[in-house]
Amino acid sequence: MPPTPCMINGFGRIGRLVFRYAWEDPTLDIVAVNDLCSKESAAYLAQYDSVHGTWSRQIIECDEGFTVNGKVVKFSQAKSPTELNLDGIAMVMECTGKFLKVATLQPYLDRGIQQVVVSAPVKEAGALNVGLGCNHELLQQDTPRRLVTNASCTTNCLGPVVRVIKEHFGIVHGCITTIHDVTG
Repeated sequence: MPPTPCMINGFGRIGRLVFRYAWEDPTLDIVAVNDLCSKESAAYLAQYDSVHGTWSRQIIECDEGFTVNGKVVKFSQAKSPTELNLDGIAMVMECTGKFLKVATLQPYLDRGIQQVVVSAPVKEAGALNVGLGCNHELLQQDTPRRLVTNASCTTNCLGPVVRVIKEHFGIVHGCITTIHDVTG
């Protein structure tokens, strides 16, 4: 089975880390990136990360965007999903943090995208919010999931711990305090 052609929309910290991770997955083929920054900035920041270090892949700017070890990744600067060129794309990894409603993600699905994976929670019916270690088995069902998220960072930190405590001891009442880094 050939790899799934993918686009990453939003090339900030999360989008670039998704890019690096997905690049190593033989079932995925990252063919396009969209962000409002320049392609020069996108190429540089994909190569060099202040936390994760220099990526072992060689990134070079080109007319279409940039190359990763010689493979072209198209780069665009569209402001909304309705402006994106989605020709040949089957999956979009939505990492802007802006489009968090089913209605704002619907243009992807209307234009033929098979699956949209959102890097932030979509708190509405129509999206599957997955917490690894809590409900990830829902991804294995025969029903295709066209709109999927990995819930929130707080959910991912708290969910698995709460599940274990609830299953083994029970919970009467709970309260959390979240301390979060600054986001866009």
